[in-house]
Amino acid sequence: MLPDILKTLNNLAIIRLTPTGQVDPTFGYGGIDSLNYTVNTFGFRQELKLSPAGNIVLASDINDGLYNRVLCAVFNPDGTRNLGFGTNGAYIPIWNSPHEETFFGGFGVKSDESILIACDAQDTTVSGSYYDVVTQRVKSDGTYDATYGITRLDVNHANDLADAGGIGPDGKFVIVGKSGGAQLLARYTDVINSVNDVQQSTLHIYPNPASEVFSFEYSFAGNSILELIDLTGRIVMTKNLSADCTIHNINVNGISKGMYVITVRNEKATLFTERLAVE
Repeated sequence: MLPDILKTLNNLAIIRLTPTGQVDPTFGYGGIDSLNYTVNTFGFRQELKLSPAGNIVLASDINDGLYNRVLCAVFNPDGTRNLGFGTNGAYIPIWNSPHEETFFGGFGVKSDESILIACDAQDTTVSGSYYDVVTQRVKSDGTYDATYGITRLDVNHANDLADAGGIGPDGKFVIVGKSGGAQLLARYTDVINSVNDVQQSTLHIYPNPASEVFSFEYSFAGNSILELIDLTGRIVMTKNLSADCTIHNINVNGISKGMYVITVRNEKATLFTERLAVE
């Protein structure tokens, strides 16, 4: 039976009840175990999941007195803290900067007991308060998995927010959420070699609006694919981008006037997402 979460201002605890609604004295310490992790406050969102090995995984918003962050903790099946995970059974992800504020979005636990965490992080590359979905993988011992890196999902510089996450039947991490006024559904590849493989950046497209040809400069580590997508989601053009080129010229002559989304991706992830007006 999955335990419940008890929250006070400065602490989190898990408790398990018997089928008759009584506190289970065989669980934790008299039916309860607290996290005992020093933070200023715990936030509004918490989630519990059972791992494939039967461990209890907890994720929560926290505030350490300076920044909003996310905490992940692991308890043993008997309700005691797993002291072999992170620091005293807990791990706080650091993203692209120690000062980057994040809010919990969702997580999933893989068959090897590694944990994929999705959070909402403020996008500092654009003006206004926009958020992107960032993800990272935590090893089963509660340490950062550098072989996966950090992903940042930015869809058209809108508010991209993760509401839930989980591991699909194929073993890949899936999130659901919102992007602006639309629904967001994303699936992540299982292995990402470095943060540079997946980091979202701004692609300088010129001219924009374009009538015949638009260009951009970028040196890709490997061959990539550009897709031009209309606002109904239909792919109206696909073009292979060679790693040997640094200046890419894309002909849009014959494309209907309107707003489009440009995505550039490789076999691992989407690298760029930008808007283009064709006139």
